[in-house]
Amino acid sequence: KASDAADNLAKQLYELIFIDGNGTSCLNRQMLRDLLDDHIYARWLEYGTITGITEYSMITATTALEEPAYTATPFLTEYIEMIFLAIAQRASLLVFERLISDSAQGKQKIIDVQQKYIQFQSQLLLQEITPEQQGIELYDELLESLFIEKESAQIENQIAALFDRKNYENDKNESWILFILAILGVAEAVEI
Repeated sequence: KASDAADNLAKQLYELIFIDGNGTSCLNRQMLRDLLDDHIYARWLEYGTITGITEYSMITATTALEEPAYTATPFLTEYIEMIFLAIAQRASLLVFERLISDSAQGKQKIIDVQQKYIQFQSQLLLQEITPEQQGIELYDELLESLFIEKESAQIENQIAALFDRKNYENDKNESWILFILAILGVAEAVEI
């Protein structure tokens, strides 16, 4: 039966792409297909080549034995480097999360984290790393699968929130100092 064969293939692809070797952990047929739709790069399917990208893996498998160089060579060179870059970005974002939680006490620590983050953005958090359309598409899928854009936005928001909180605290302290100085000024004026 064709639908059973398609379901079996979907389960095998899921196990391969999601590194789920003990049987498919997703038993809902529609959810399984939706996940595969979201995580399979379909550009080369008609050529017998499939690429899957998840937060766990990036794999390419092919049945095109005559001319596999059109996918194998870029995968072994450019795409592997792309994976390393995305993993470095993800690891760096995790470090920034830790630095942000450690810097909540002082304004200078927040400034240091912000400077390091700006340096990270300019050197490692690249938006486009290749002019090749397939590479751009794969890189975008990697960024999405590894939650890099989402994490980056959250870190930027956290840094901004820390600055806002420290500025509020500083403004509040300055207001108290000005209030005390005003009272002392009034008291001094009354004594004269």
